[in-house]
Amino acid sequence: MLVHESEQSPNAQVGRISAASDAAVRFADEARGADLRALAVALAVPAALWLILFAVLPPSQQDFPLNDDWAYARGAFAFHRGEGIHYYLWATCPLLGQWLWAMPFTAALGESHAALRLSTIVLALLGGAAFFDLLRHEAKLPARQAAFATTALLVCPLYFVLSNTFMTDIPSLAFSLIALALFARAFRQGRVGVLMAASGVALLGVINRQSAVAAPLAAAVFVFWRYPRLRWRPLWLLAVWGPVAAGFAAHYWFVARADTYTMPPIVRAENYIALLWAVPIHFGLAALPLLLLVPSVSRRSLLLAGGFLAAAVGVWAVFHGYYLGTPLWDNVPYTGNVITPWGALPLPVLGGRAPVVTILPVLIPVALVGSAAGTLLLARLIDGWRRLAITDLLPLFALAYVPLLLIGGYAFDRYFLPLMPGAIWAVAVVAAPKRPRWTPALAALGAVAFITLGLTHDLLAQHSARWNLGRRAVSKGVPAKDIDAGFEWNCSHTVETWGDPIEKKRLAQRATRSGEAALFGAPYGISTIPLPETVCVDTEPYWTWLPPWRRELLLVEKGHEGGGPLRN
Repeated sequence: MLVHESEQSPNAQVGRISAASDAAVRFADEARGADLRALAVALAVPAALWLILFAVLPPSQQDFPLNDDWAYARGAFAFHRGEGIHYYLWATCPLLGQWLWAMPFTAALGESHAALRLSTIVLALLGGAAFFDLLRHEAKLPARQAAFATTALLVCPLYFVLSNTFMTDIPSLAFSLIALALFARAFRQGRVGVLMAASGVALLGVINRQSAVAAPLAAAVFVFWRYPRLRWRPLWLLAVWGPVAAGFAAHYWFVARADTYTMPPIVRAENYIALLWAVPIHFGLAALPLLLLVPSVSRRSLLLAGGFLAAAVGVWAVFHGYYLGTPLWDNVPYTGNVITPWGALPLPVLGGRAPVVTILPVLIPVALVGSAAGTLLLARLIDGWRRLAITDLLPLFALAYVPLLLIGGYAFDRYFLPLMPGAIWAVAVVAAPKRPRWTPALAALGAVAFITLGLTHDLLAQHSARWNLGRRAVSKGVPAKDIDAGFEWNCSHTVETWGDPIEKKRLAQRATRSGEAALFGAPYGISTIPLPETVCVDTEPYWTWLPPWRRELLLVEKGHEGGGPLRN
């Protein structure tokens, strides 16, 4: 006999409600477990690459700076020792966020560049976890595709290489992503504790690098647009706008100091022209694995995207050829500073740039693949632009950063990095098919990871050899300041002799010019090739993976009579 629900006993109704509640809890637990498993896989891929690097080049062989690390590490160590804040006339960012983050690492592992490198790597992985959370819960992507997009970001050469430095790019982006993920959770759940954590992480970002103010600005627009009930609550206003105000205060405090270097805005036409082709190519290469998930794209969109990119490169070629006098292939698809035809972060020593990779066999294929990937990226966005919601946190963050990029004027590839999560978000949203093509996408991801691993290994191996050679000479009685060993070494060992900031910049720029005579008149130098009127007094071999060659750095001495301690 059928019994109407209203006629059932109260105990039976309570039982039904309880069973439904238990089922909902089990479903939520299963979904949370699936998310954690997907996230673990996403983080395991870059973690495995770092384990390989640390196995081949142990931390004891990685105690050297990369690029601007020499200055930022000095300040971090002084800060850790309680000696106050010092910028050594070099920093253009406050740096306080990553100094605070690195303190537990230097306390546990000692003051070394390897410890600082590890602190950035951990922060890079946390930023990846936050990116996954935003894709999963804000963009509503399936767990598997959100994990795949996260891995694509983490193994992208630009993100991965910079994660091995103590420069501000990765810490500031990671702080921003973590803050955005926490803000999103706080807005969804209405939890004050999560809101305070988000505000605190955003504060670390803005006191680290001025451009990180884009994160709390994006959160402010997001909450005003999507959560009207929270717009005017004092606590929520303070949590979002407080970091913005702190960022401006930190900037003006920073530029008022006498020991900083303030980089004025630079407006150069060539840099803005470069953005037209550089941004699609760089983002296309980063998002290539995701682009291959979708089986097709419309011919009309391909023609529009290809025409735009061809026109952008054509304008750049004419501008470079007629106004700057340099050929197109010196730049496309590279804009310098991190990824170049000579490898990652190639700073020359005497005798020219270290030949980390051969130029033409790498430059031409990457240019072609990058152009195809950039075209496909633009075509995908043209086809799927209706699926994009610019009021989501990641696109708002990217849009807030664009004016800061344009004000800077430079077209260095690492300056595009804060836009990359937004680009990958856009591709992931428009390229989220029900039946993704995993085989070509996974193959592309594996190829990117392999190239990234090789580039990073070769960078670290060359620097390790350079510093081994220099330190061995110092152990035999040669003063460190008497060795011209390239930018990082020269700056690390001569900063106390610098005068005013203008002279300091001039000397540092000389340190990066290929083929120049020994800097500061140093009697010794580290070179990639034998040099005229010098004597080779020591060598240091190392291996590169792209391509797999055995290479050698030379310690040379000027050919004066008698010779120094290494020839006596």
